[in-house]
Amino acid sequence: MFEDQKKNNEGKDERGLFEAGNQLWRQRSKHGLSRIFETPADLEKVCIEYFEWADSNPLQEDKVFGTGLRAKVAHPRALTQRGLCVYAGISQRTWRDYRQREEYAEICEMVEDIIFEQKFAGAAAGFFNATIIARDLGLADQQNSNLTVVINQEDDDL
Repeated sequence: MFEDQKKNNEGKDERGLFEAGNQLWRQRSKHGLSRIFETPADLEKVCIEYFEWADSNPLQEDKVFGTGLRAKVAHPRALTQRGLCVYAGISQRTWRDYRQREEYAEICEMVEDIIFEQKFAGAAAGFFNATIIARDLGLADQQNSNLTVVINQEDDDL
């Protein structure tokens, strides 16, 4: 037990603080966290798995028809970057970090293009709400209105 305490205090002064010039950090075999995806191919594989999962797991609507018939109607699942991140077990910040790494940039751009195209084509075909998808893709019309009101009041009216 005392050996463990002695080991834990290596490079520290009597107060338990590291001494100036301490080089204990050099003993680490590795610095920083491991990447979740060691290579762009690993990231691409998980992205393809997400696309296949989304395609194999459409959203189900319990629909009642005018005749009283009830049926489950399958609707395509819109691909999203958030959905991909949840599927891959990473945060959006981690996705952005991969996106900025030169070796991952091409796969990230390709994946973002696939997601964009699936949403755009799905909205154009009527599978997705076009207004929501247009807003999500940054395609919604934005109108800026500038209104200037000038009120002239003559002194006689006061």
